[in-house]
Amino acid sequence: MLAMCIFAKTSAARPMEITDVNTLFGAYPAQHADSSPESLVEVMRAQGVDWCLALSTWGLFHSAQTGNAETMRACQAHDHLIPVA
Repeated sequence: MLAMCIFAKTSAARPMEITDVNTLFGAYPAQHADSSPESLVEVMRAQGVDWCLALSTWGLFHSAQTGNAETMRACQAHDHLIPVA
């Protein structure tokens, strides 16, 4: 029943918006990939994702306060990123 309600509120061309609830950006130990907020947005758009709940890895590995500030800056700059901690 819930799926039918969601489907009824969306367009026929795109049945629903997609939200990725587990995304990170920033430096990650032992990995050298581009994990900037900009690359996250690029990948999400390429995959058809509308929204991402995102956080900075800086908060995971170094300082929660600094990581939260970095998360807020990135989410203010990219309106399809939603800050989480």
